[in-house]
Amino acid sequence: MIEVFFVLYLFSGVIKAYLETFRVDLGIDFTLLTGSLLLALVAVRLFRNESFNSTVFRVLKSKMLIALLTFWCWMLLTLFYTRSETYSSYKVLAFGTNFIAFFVPLVLGKMNFRLVGRSLIALTFICGLVFFFLYPITLYGSPSDYFFLDFGAFRGQYQAVGILTSLSIIYILNQPIQLWRVITLNMLLWLIIYSGSRGGIIFLVLIILGLFLFRFNDLRKWISSVNWSLIHVRQLLITLFILMVLNGLYVSVIYDNSFTSKVHYRSFARLGLVYDSLLKEEERENTIEIFNFKPTPSMSHQDFVNSKSEDRNTSINARLYHIKFSYSHITSSIKTFFFGYGVGSYGKIYTGEDSRGYPHNILIETWFEMGLVGVVLLVLFMILVVKNMKFDNVYIMAMLVFMALNVLKSSSLIDLRVFFGFLALTAITNASRINSFR
Repeated sequence: MIEVFFVLYLFSGVIKAYLETFRVDLGIDFTLLTGSLLLALVAVRLFRNESFNSTVFRVLKSKMLIALLTFWCWMLLTLFYTRSETYSSYKVLAFGTNFIAFFVPLVLGKMNFRLVGRSLIALTFICGLVFFFLYPITLYGSPSDYFFLDFGAFRGQYQAVGILTSLSIIYILNQPIQLWRVITLNMLLWLIIYSGSRGGIIFLVLIILGLFLFRFNDLRKWISSVNWSLIHVRQLLITLFILMVLNGLYVSVIYDNSFTSKVHYRSFARLGLVYDSLLKEEERENTIEIFNFKPTPSMSHQDFVNSKSEDRNTSINARLYHIKFSYSHITSSIKTFFFGYGVGSYGKIYTGEDSRGYPHNILIETWFEMGLVGVVLLVLFMILVVKNMKFDNVYIMAMLVFMALNVLKSSSLIDLRVFFGFLALTAITNASRINSFR
């Protein structure tokens, strides 16, 4: 049960977006609700354990948690000189939600990872099913016709679906081969393509290639040990036939629908834009021009990015400009280099409004707002976690690496629950000193 609520808490932000889309008001923040229930379940389990006090004390005194608390305290100190007047306080509090994701696995000491994986797959299919029907309307339909839905809350869910699907695929790759798992894997592959999440697709391909190279000898031994009897050949042929039928039905039905066929075309086109940005001269010139652009009162940097991208490659070019924008401000003085502009200040400086804003990279965001001091504290925390690992379970490590790549591409400091959760799961699963966490 704890594992189910743990997954719900990690992805509570995604679930909140779906609830808001359907205008469902629970009367309480979903993250607060699942976090409270999760802590209550953890407390009940620990109180039944005679070593409750020693367990909590061991975790509280661990260097990992102390390093994370130190980073949070430094974030609090930057409130004294931040450019943000209101959002900064919210950001400090919101960052605290990451602590629960990291704290729970460490206190428990062990978790049923199979139940975590199955809960993850179930959530992926529920969110994926809703996403499948709503996403085409968001892109090519008339959202105003669906007055009972709030499509504003649905923005960016393609990235969430990409993360959920990729993590589920990595988990299934570590499970014994069975027909239902092969079918599930096939459906998940279609879902991630449908989402058009370039980062999720590219990172997943890199992770799978890494797993293949890492486990190549084991895979070769497994293939050579397979008993290719008539029964096994028949099972293989049945599996291939079922996959051919399912994929044939999917292609015929989906591509006959104008909306869903456009979504697939858009997904492949978005992937092609990555190739264009890197190798096509015209796109490279646009990227260089965007990177060197200086905003003027008549045209903001975002307006310029949109005009040069022609609504095709805005995401990549905007991220590149974020890097240039951040670098120029970080290096503007010794003070900002070492201490930053203060927590929550990125949105204020970048857009002129005291609201959420981030450069889509947690290290750059930390350096911009909390200076080199903040970066050192954050990296120190990561090093202390990795230091206590044996790297025995390569698939859990693969899920962690996937999330690490994502937080360096798309996340803000307040969006690290999934990353911190898998960081803690990896620590307790691969801990070299699981009883000490020194």
